[in-house]
Amino acid sequence: MQNINNCDLLTLFTFRFALDQANPIVKLKLDILDLQSFPERLESSYEDEWRTYVKRAIHNIESSPLGNKAALQESINALLDGHSNEFNMQLSIVKTALAINNSTEVTVINTPLKTYVNNLLKL
Repeated sequence: MQNINNCDLLTLFTFRFALDQANPIVKLKLDILDLQSFPERLESSYEDEWRTYVKRAIHNIESSPLGNKAALQESINALLDGHSNEFNMQLSIVKTALAINNSTEVTVINTPLKTYVNNLLKL
């Protein structure tokens, strides 16, 4: 397994997607869809959240007598082989957000909705 602390965002997302479990609080798909309106979240919050989630999940797999690192590797290989339309769609959104964040030609426009959401987050 790759060192999660040093992996790039696309690799980190792949692990996060492969390890995703139903959670009433954090919904990965909704987070990814939010990147279409708020691409800055990718590096400002999601990266740290994903890194923590992946490290915890891998630790649980390694600590469990039923943990199966081979199954995780197979799942990741299947994703990378393009066998999941959902993964490919979400990966495309992540790549677009990453390109926007790394572009010198793009600036974030503060729309009224964005200002409102940012003010809510400050509460």
